Amino acid sequence: LVVLPSEMEKEKPYIENSIKYTRIAYNIEAIDKKLFPAGKTLSVADVKDNQDTIKNIRLWDYRPLQQTYSQLQEMRTYYEFKDIDIDRYNIDGQYRQVMLAARELNQEKLPDQAKTWINQRLKYTHGYGVALSPVNEITGEGLPNLLIKDIPPTTSTNLKVNRPEIYFGELTNNYVIVNTRGQEFNYPMGDDNAWSTYQGKDGVEIGSIFRRLIFALTFNDYKLLLSGEVSSESQALYYRSLYQRVPKIAPFLLYDGDPYLVIDNGKLYWMWDAYTTTDMFPYSEPFANKMNYIRNSVKVVVDAYTGKVTYYIADSADPVLKTYQKIFPGLFTSEMPSGLKEHIRYPEDLFVIQANKYMVYHMQNYRVFYNKEDKWNLPTELFYGEEQTMEPYYTIARLPGEEKPEYIQIIPFTPHNKKNMIAWLVIPVKDSLIYVEPLYLQAEQGKMPELSRVIVAHGDRVVMEKTLGASLEKIFGGQDIIEPSKQQPAGRQGANETETVSSLAQKANQLFDDAQKKIASGDWAGYGNLMRQLEDTLNELATKAR
Repeated sequence: LVVLPSEMEKEKPYIENSIKYTRIAYNIEAIDKKLFPAGKTLSVADVKDNQDTIKNIRLWDYRPLQQTYSQLQEMRTYYEFKDIDIDRYNIDGQYRQVMLAARELNQEKLPDQAKTWINQRLKYTHGYGVALSPVNEITGEGLPNLLIKDIPPTTSTNLKVNRPEIYFGELTNNYVIVNTRGQEFNYPMGDDNAWSTYQGKDGVEIGSIFRRLIFALTFNDYKLLLSGEVSSESQALYYRSLYQRVPKIAPFLLYDGDPYLVIDNGKLYWMWDAYTTTDMFPYSEPFANKMNYIRNSVKVVVDAYTGKVTYYIADSADPVLKTYQKIFPGLFTSEMPSGLKEHIRYPEDLFVIQANKYMVYHMQNYRVFYNKEDKWNLPTELFYGEEQTMEPYYTIARLPGEEKPEYIQIIPFTPHNKKNMIAWLVIPVKDSLIYVEPLYLQAEQGKMPELSRVIVAHGDRVVMEKTLGASLEKIFGGQDIIEPSKQQPAGRQGANETETVSSLAQKANQLFDDAQKKIASGDWAGYGNLMRQLEDTLNELATKAR
């Protein structure tokens, strides 16, 4: 008779250590689990009592919105919205979730005849301004309701941008020389351009002929040595890309994949989450075979105008950061300005890592863990016809038991190999849930997606209407469930016909200007393409103006 030992019992101490220390290493042992009944049927009064949540339901997805911003607000071919960021602001007394993007200058998109050394190094030095819209407001044409728009930036809200120039960003890959004998291109003004001179003091002074020689050798650019535009008072701005500049200073930190733009006191800043990591935490399960410990211990802020980089302490208890503080005294500070502090958010990359670990490591009983009896999955969603893992999303919500709304990040879990809650935004309201799914339409020839319908589900009811308000009213009954914001006329969900006509007219004018430049350069194929776009735009303008 041969008695085999129980594999589970033999592995018990190792499993228990793995559970305990993995939860510590990824900081998921501190999760406060609260039972959410989610079964209650909401009334009209319940929905109206949770306006902060309802008015911030995110109808715009950043992926189609980026294309829409590009069509409406890039203004010139050399401007580019690289990414859409998500944040929240107090706008005219209301706590609003918004999407915004920096209008950066991409030198690669300059016309070929404009890609001269003077243009790329001395003239086209910076981007200009932002576009910003609420996550839930739509014009009558299915477009975002822009609260900050155009060049120079205009707004009817308290969100002012007084220093719109972007010298440091995500697309600023080349060095430039400022304070030269000529002025820099600032922004387009119809048939003319506005010009400016850099006012910052953070560049490196060119100085003597010897220093200029060193710069020329460093940049491998002999034209810098010969140019009569450059003086001894000129300054070199280099390492302007966030992805170069910040890791150059602190390469020992791991950086989040999404630096995001912040407007504070009229200036533009980049906020970037940074992590301390190690692969030597005992018993902890590695993530992607790269690390087995992570903390979001540092918030990095970069001034988009001067390039000044500040590393703020976010987790003073982190032992890894404490060690770095001893090695690099003076690098980290804890005194973040209050205006910037309002835009700190829970970083998405960390949230994804923790969610991936929590899918398995929420099981703390070694028997359940061994058999993976209660393993969870992340849901999937369809995007442009392809199934992919659902991404976490930010929203403003007042959770049960809380007095004030909070800016939170959500990702639902599904049982292993089940398709529950696929693709829906899950919105907690009181002791229940509302599910929301926006639908976008995009013509095969046009690249500008429009928000066409909003599907809302609650309990066993599912409805689809043109607006979120109409869908909610059909589900719950009643009228005016969503109170209009101060920037939005009642009953129109941000519809603004005049604004749309104005933007189309501006687009038509831009297309005509660009077409004339194609004629001047002999690019007849480009001219024909622009004229076709102009014809489509004029037809659309005529339709809107009727």
